[in-house]
Amino acid sequence: MVAVVLLGGTAWLGGRDFCLWRASACVALRQDPAAEAWLRRARWFGLPTARRYLLRSKLARRSGRFAEVAPHLESARRLGASVEELERENLLALIQTQQFESVSAANWKTLISDPRDDEPEIGKGYVIWANSRFQFDDAARMLRVWEQDFPLDPDPHQLRGQLFVGMSNWEAAEASYRQALKLGPGRPDILMGLADSLKHQFKLDEAIPTYRAVLQNEPDNQACLVGLSQSLVTHGDVPEARQLLEESVRRHPENVDLQQALGEVLLAGGDAAAVGPLQKVHAARPENADLAYSLARAYQASGQAEPAKPLFAFVEESRGPLASLKKLVDHMVQHPNDVETRYQIAAITAKYKSRAEAIRWYLNLLIIDPQHIPTHRALADLYRLAGNQPRAEYHEQLVNGTAAGN
Repeated sequence: MVAVVLLGGTAWLGGRDFCLWRASACVALRQDPAAEAWLRRARWFGLPTARRYLLRSKLARRSGRFAEVAPHLESARRLGASVEELERENLLALIQTQQFESVSAANWKTLISDPRDDEPEIGKGYVIWANSRFQFDDAARMLRVWEQDFPLDPDPHQLRGQLFVGMSNWEAAEASYRQALKLGPGRPDILMGLADSLKHQFKLDEAIPTYRAVLQNEPDNQACLVGLSQSLVTHGDVPEARQLLEESVRRHPENVDLQQALGEVLLAGGDAAAVGPLQKVHAARPENADLAYSLARAYQASGQAEPAKPLFAFVEESRGPLASLKKLVDHMVQHPNDVETRYQIAAITAKYKSRAEAIRWYLNLLIIDPQHIPTHRALADLYRLAGNQPRAEYHEQLVNGTAAGN
């Protein structure tokens, strides 16, 4: 009788282990639905294991169910999972949720050298991270490897499109998004990228229906509403653009991009009410030369010549520096460690385009040259303007050599 019980217990455990083995094999092959099915079967045999919870965490992470990841990892820890496996899964979750501040250069090196069955997630995270640091050459290298290993995956092409957008190469971006759509037809994020690249090339007959296709799946996509309204105005359909934006601003009054688009639509229609929303956005973004030009034209159209004059002067001053940006970015792509070029890009961006974007440029420059005093001085000024006094004081201390560690 004891022998029968022991044999039954062995068979019971064998069934559990077989299910977990099959689930692990499916995960390695990226057959995630099949892996989920095998894990459900493993539950029939009771006795949860660390392996089962690690696999459940991985599948939840891959499918974007991030709220489930931490509880599964905690269960795996209690059941004896190795620290190395737990740290790897947690790190991958951070990467997929773009919490890059918690990911070190050593972490990236370890994951890239040993991607296991997570190469797409690692590749995507690395490209987004590299793009955010304006390290376009690093991003491009990762994309080439990723595309070779996963030729049917649309994500490398979609992210390459984003890379070309960062370089203002709209024609190349369009080609990348079109290739991505062949592999991922109907995906709203790819359609959105394609629509934007078409808009910047004034291919409005195709951009407008592409934006509409995005809104069919994501009717409240605010960036898409802005892009569609801008395309409609350029195409000559001001009334539809106005109606679209007035409804959108009512739903999202805090969105300055929608406010700016509405002001520009009102301006295109010759409505003096354009001054109101454009003044509101200009107060938040006084450095943006395009916005200053729109507000100056709105003042002029409403008979307010005096407040328009300094804005027109600012716009005229900005033309040369802004025109040089593309050449500077192209040079930086070829010479990514050229600190002076990065500094020039950041300075022009801060003065005539976007202070928030300039902060990113300056911070990424400090990765190359942490002691670059002009950059610390610029960051102190920008953080002070943004109302972030602690960060402003930190960079000011570095300029004066009084920060901790100096």
